[in-house]
Amino acid sequence: MMPTIPNHAHCWICGKAIQPDEKTCSKECQTKVDLQQKKRKQLMWVMYGAMGLFFIMLLLQLTGRA
Repeated sequence: MMPTIPNHAHCWICGKAIQPDEKTCSKECQTKVDLQQKKRKQLMWVMYGAMGLFFIMLLLQLTGRA
């Protein structure tokens, strides 16, 4: 018979087993998660800006004002 594995989750960064309601195992891993989320958010805003600029340029081109 197989032994039962207690309910657990894994750290998003290093993969260590942690409590099911936690996301990371340490403050160091949480800092890495926070940094990744900050970079992802910045990249998202840059992409929104680039798309907006593209559509403005396209609109100006279509109206003949460029």
